[in-house]
Amino acid sequence: MKIKSLILATVVSIIVFTSCDDFLKVNPDDALPPEEALSEQKDLDKALNGMYYTLTNTSFYGCNFLVRGEVGGDDIQPIGQTASRTENYYRFIHRINNSPEGLWSIPYGIINSANTMLAVIDNIPETVERDNSEGEALAIRALCHFNLLLTYGTPYLKDNGTSYGVPLADRVISEDELPSRASVADGYKMVIEDLEKAIGLLNEETNYGHINRWAAKALLARVYLYKGDWDNAFKYADEVAQDGPYSLVSNAEYLSIWAQKENSESVFDIDIDETRSGNLELFGYVAEIRFINKYPGYNGKLPVNNVRVLRLSDIYLIAAEAALKKSTPNQDKADFYLNEIRKRAVPELTDVTATEELILKERRKELVMEGHRFYDAMRLGLTLNREKTPGEGTDHYLNSTDLISPNWDDYRIILAIPQAEVDVNPNIQGQQNPGYE
Repeated sequence: MKIKSLILATVVSIIVFTSCDDFLKVNPDDALPPEEALSEQKDLDKALNGMYYTLTNTSFYGCNFLVRGEVGGDDIQPIGQTASRTENYYRFIHRINNSPEGLWSIPYGIINSANTMLAVIDNIPETVERDNSEGEALAIRALCHFNLLLTYGTPYLKDNGTSYGVPLADRVISEDELPSRASVADGYKMVIEDLEKAIGLLNEETNYGHINRWAAKALLARVYLYKGDWDNAFKYADEVAQDGPYSLVSNAEYLSIWAQKENSESVFDIDIDETRSGNLELFGYVAEIRFINKYPGYNGKLPVNNVRVLRLSDIYLIAAEAALKKSTPNQDKADFYLNEIRKRAVPELTDVTATEELILKERRKELVMEGHRFYDAMRLGLTLNREKTPGEGTDHYLNSTDLISPNWDDYRIILAIPQAEVDVNPNIQGQQNPGYE
């Protein structure tokens, strides 16, 4: 599904979802206009549920977005039955003709759902609940735009965001509009503005599987981290860690949380419903890594594992890295946040002085298989060595035609805009990512 086919200003049926992992469906032209279909709070609730559900599509957070973040790094190698589903991300062999359309179309479909809701929300009487719904829609829109930027845009710190990002949709866009690509910097600006506005609207109550004010602040901390705005990254991460209603699970509890839907570290999880236990394309099944107990499934249902989008351990490590790099470094805070994570894992460890190398190493260990390693390395301009090193036990099966050592100077670390989208939008036909022309 392409932006042009997704963006229909006259219908609200993009909110409709099914129990399958199909793309969002567009109803016929005689569907109710948005102002009639979204006329009271319960309609907003249904619309939001549709957006959250679609985040779990296997072409997005349900699998492929996480797969790319892991197998593109240096810690995970696809093997056995799952290799055929993930090796294109591992080997970096996507090109224009096979660039995965779902990583483009699914987030844009969700963005359009959010925009449809936001376009008519003022027609509903203002209440605390309505404001909170508006904040959720803005935060979801920000999350989708941010992940599109990670997938199709050059890492911000490489050129301060001057290169092409993605088309930005801050409103319902008519079928005839064909937006061109904005810069990465403009994309980050919109994401930050959406999250700042969302924070002013959202409440602090925890509603599992939904974004609240703390989750929006946590996401904003991550966005600022990727932008290299260390002061703001620390500010928001520290607020969530110190003032939010979350706490690190204990060492004794740690293994058990992965078989639970919710725990004290859950800032924002995407809920995978147990009725989808037969979907063998979901990340929990594709990962097949029971030996680290992160994806055991619920009640013996291996595919059913909630997606930990924002977890408190991640927020601690964001705070540690940003504290070290901010304009007035705070070594004490960096030490505190790093050592809290280290000693939770191994309580008998002694404290260390935080360095960037130690923090990134801890991120690799703590957040393994949660979709971060590749994006972490690329945002910082690191080179990932995936060559076989004698004596170190590595056994990557990459060959001479694959990308062995990814870094941000190689064009393959961002995906090509899918050919189907280029074909229908002449305004981006001269804006393909370099190397894919």
